[in-house]
Amino acid sequence: MSFAFLTYLAPAVLLFFLAVAGYDDWKDREVPDWIWVVMGAVGTGTLVLGALGSSALAIGLDILGALFALEHVLPWDRAFADRESLVGVVEIAIYLAVIVVAIFALIVHPSDTPAAFLAIVVSVVIARVLFETKLLYGGADAKAMIITAVVVPLWPVPLLVPYPAPISMTLLPYVPLAFTMLVDGALLTLAVPIGILLYNVRHGYWKLPEAFTLYEIPVSELPRRYVWLRRPRLEANEEVDTSAEDEALRTEQMKTLTERGITTVWVTPQLPMVLALAVGALIGLLFGNILFWLL
Repeated sequence: MSFAFLTYLAPAVLLFFLAVAGYDDWKDREVPDWIWVVMGAVGTGTLVLGALGSSALAIGLDILGALFALEHVLPWDRAFADRESLVGVVEIAIYLAVIVVAIFALIVHPSDTPAAFLAIVVSVVIARVLFETKLLYGGADAKAMIITAVVVPLWPVPLLVPYPAPISMTLLPYVPLAFTMLVDGALLTLAVPIGILLYNVRHGYWKLPEAFTLYEIPVSELPRRYVWLRRPRLEANEEVDTSAEDEALRTEQMKTLTERGITTVWVTPQLPMVLALAVGALIGLLFGNILFWLL
């Protein structure tokens, strides 16, 4: 049985779920985990269907890769809520086991090691490293990359504009779509500091480099804006995990600043990065990795 239709079904599934997640991120700066779970489950199904006809090892590796990704969005760690150190040990063990399996498969059975499986493993590791180093601030951003790798692991040929032969024959077969999505989405966000600069110049503020990142708002608007307070800085704990906690923090900051007689503050915007990644995925599917074109 031919599953050629998956070539276009999987990208359609990806864009649909990323659009839903991007809307939630824009509206609430928070994405519910059920979106990633359902998206990952559907992606696992299309991944396995696309692998039918391959060797048992290849199918098994694809399933392992999908489970490795889904582990990040399923709440298995809640069973060990009172033993956080155990959760960390289990996660490290899972990472090491999957990486060892991937290396072993490449060495012993390279022809039966699916590129999709390798793309998933690489995408998960990249997303986790970026999250742990705070280059991806939100957990939803990392989850978007991880689950994207399950739904569409690789996309070597853009739909609208093919790459030049030197690129397509060397790099693209091994570049995960999740990485392309991240690069294209990140390039989109470069418009934000330019927009902030234009806003500041319009209001007579020219100090660089702050004019690219900070802008002034009334204190009374602080709870209603998705922003980070930068000036004046308060010593209160600013660690938040949910959108509700973030709004409560900004409300408390407004009260404290108002009591001090401060009427305006300087802030930086909280970017809806999942929305940027969703647009980045669309660009990646249609045009490919913009960074490759620039290079």
